Amino acid sequence: MAQQDSKKPVHEVRRGSVKALIWENAGEHGVFHRFTIVRLYKDGDQWKTTASFGANDIPKLATVLVQVEDWINAKGKAAGKAA
Repeated sequence: MAQQDSKKPVHEVRRGSVKALIWENAGEHGVFHRFTIVRLYKDGDQWKTTASFGANDIPKLATVLVQVEDWINAKGKAAGKAA
């Protein structure tokens, strides 16, 4: 994840407190995408993130994951390859 910290995500998908960040990477066989998912919460006046989710987050996670898949697949098709 240290490599991802030094650059910005190429796309963000969010539903409520659940957020996915999509990262673009270069490999031997070309560009590929990875993603991270976090839940946002407020601690006092400060916004924080966690990788811990509750049962009420499941519908949001499902929606975000489908949107991430759709975005990555569209990028692969636009580049003329399967994602």
